[in-house]
Amino acid sequence: MSETTLKLLELIKEGKKLNEICTELNKTPKQIFNHLTLLKNKGYLFNRKYYYFGGEISYIPQVDYLYSNVKPETYLTTSQNCNRVKAVVISDTHIGSKYERLDLLNEIYNYCTKNGIYTIFHCGDIIDNSVSDEQVPRLERAEYLLKNYPFDKNILTFTILGNHDVALLKETKQNIAAMLENYRHDIVNIGYMQDILKIKDDSITLYHPFTINSYLCEKCSQSSLILQGHSHKFKIENNPLSNNLHIVVPPLSDIPVNDYSYPSALELDIHFDDGNITNVTTKQLIYHNNSFVTISELQNSIKKKVKTI
Repeated sequence: MSETTLKLLELIKEGKKLNEICTELNKTPKQIFNHLTLLKNKGYLFNRKYYYFGGEISYIPQVDYLYSNVKPETYLTTSQNCNRVKAVVISDTHIGSKYERLDLLNEIYNYCTKNGIYTIFHCGDIIDNSVSDEQVPRLERAEYLLKNYPFDKNILTFTILGNHDVALLKETKQNIAAMLENYRHDIVNIGYMQDILKIKDDSITLYHPFTINSYLCEKCSQSSLILQGHSHKFKIENNPLSNNLHIVVPPLSDIPVNDYSYPSALELDIHFDDGNITNVTTKQLIYHNNSFVTISELQNSIKKKVKTI
């Protein structure tokens, strides 16, 4: 075992976070991702802990002697006194098609950096599986995604995989979830079609319905905040009877809707009280004069959940 590998394992054992490991070993985050993948192939398995501030990641060795295929819930860890989380929400980037807007995706990362935002939620169809609209050959799109999706050491993207992402697996047998798990630890896939991200004592559901007949499972419908892709439009539904806020997220691509394209993103300012989401301010952002600007801003309250003892 090389000296670098031994040092990497030692730093992980000490509880060092990713950026600290990079400094100690003089490596880039992507080099560490690749090194951990090689260790994974040799039987060294690690769980990951994701932090809100600074988009940090720490690695926790798996020591369970019973291996389970059940995917553990994903947590976004905040400090105990943190009662406010800011995030950008995007959806339907359709990377690899003629509708992709990698320029806007890169600008979203610049926007996050300038505004102290460490978290991006992606609501599915990160990649495209169309044949007629292809810009990149289908068999090359997964590699194209790895190479061209933006990276910042202080930003984490949490995503759900949509119908296009799953269709690529069916057509080419290439598993985007496994690829991201191995090579892009900063892009955190929480599941297919729908799943929850735990944060404090609450949760956020990322949802990308595969068909018009899709519906939310009971677990996902209980989240205080539901973020939905696929529809290629922006809409907010605040249902006081269901105690949650449901936001349909617009596409960050040139996918035409009613014969015109309107790529945009959302900025969320999420407030917590006693561990639960109680208020969300939503800004819709469009790209104008070389920067993202706010064209609408809405504030919604969410009825506080009653804690059971």
